[in-house]
Amino acid sequence: MRLRLLLLLLSALALLNLAACGDAAPVTDALGGTGGPGSGGIQPDSPNEFPLPNSDPSPEGEDPIVPGDDPEASNGQYDGPPISPAGQNADCEDLGAACNPGAPRICEPFEVGTQSRPVDIVFAVDQSGSMDESIQAIQSELNAFAAYITTLSVDFHVIVVASLSEGNKLCIPEPLAGPNCGDGDRFHAVDSVVGSHNALDKIQSNIADIESFIRPNSLRHFVVVTDDNANGVGGPSLHQFLTDRPGYEDYQFHGILGLAQSWCTEEEGEDYVWLVETTGGLLFDLCFAEWDWLFVQLGEELSLTLSQFPLSEIPLVYTLEVFQEGEKLPYNDGWGYDDGLNLVELTGVLPPSGTVLEICYVPAATAPETEAPGEPGDDS
Repeated sequence: MRLRLLLLLLSALALLNLAACGDAAPVTDALGGTGGPGSGGIQPDSPNEFPLPNSDPSPEGEDPIVPGDDPEASNGQYDGPPISPAGQNADCEDLGAACNPGAPRICEPFEVGTQSRPVDIVFAVDQSGSMDESIQAIQSELNAFAAYITTLSVDFHVIVVASLSEGNKLCIPEPLAGPNCGDGDRFHAVDSVVGSHNALDKIQSNIADIESFIRPNSLRHFVVVTDDNANGVGGPSLHQFLTDRPGYEDYQFHGILGLAQSWCTEEEGEDYVWLVETTGGLLFDLCFAEWDWLFVQLGEELSLTLSQFPLSEIPLVYTLEVFQEGEKLPYNDGWGYDDGLNLVELTGVLPPSGTVLEICYVPAATAPETEAPGEPGDDS
């Protein structure tokens, strides 16, 4: 009898617990689903049911927008044509009006190392009395520097701003220079005395002479060698002066300078250091300079232009295609387009010198005014 009463009591308690659970509020997970503790909520039937944060599901039948399609997403650099509706590079059949006879497609051939972007290097060398050893080093090493960047297939010009005859004269010998320290095929001398503090003044005041030997579309490098700081024209002033002129959008400034901790420094070159940091150039300590190593580092920096190929016309960017020895390169992993400089740049491993590239596109100037799909920045 007592056992039967105990069993009835236990059954009643169980019924009360079930009733209490039935009245409990459902558990809600972070995505808005419901389920018991540890269940993680109700799972979506498809991956697109719950979009990721800060994203919208693509309209039915359309591919999602791919990061990099927006030309403003990378500080003005456009990384290639947008994805076509088919999810591939926009081929001619996808472009509608841009591929009709009113918008002729052109192809420009390039050979790596011979038709890459040229490089023009301007040296301005302090000729004061404390610079004797440095001037001797430049005279003896500049030909080796030229020989080294020749082996890298860099298309270069060298310009030296310094006096050929006065004071601590700087005479670059053949074969880089011509006879009697004069001009050569790849060398130009700007005969002007550079003192302790006026290297930047001399660059600015002789810019017309300097630019007479600079090529269109070249990457311009400036190298100042001094153990002192600038007076007169300072770093920000020269930077503004150059960037106001066409062709200096991505110039670089390098310094072989007396630095604060160096024993041979007359005055730390703060203006020059500012230019180096502003343009992403190289900085070397003049007092501990190993000139052969220094020129190798500089040569490797110059060789980066081997991957850059200036176009002759402004393209409709979504029509760009790049072929290496006849094989189409993927735009995101193989190449990119810089709209500010109007050039195509290879990414990844640079192909060997002599490799033939073909860059094809519809010039914007010849395209009809009909709207074509995949316009840069168009997220539709």
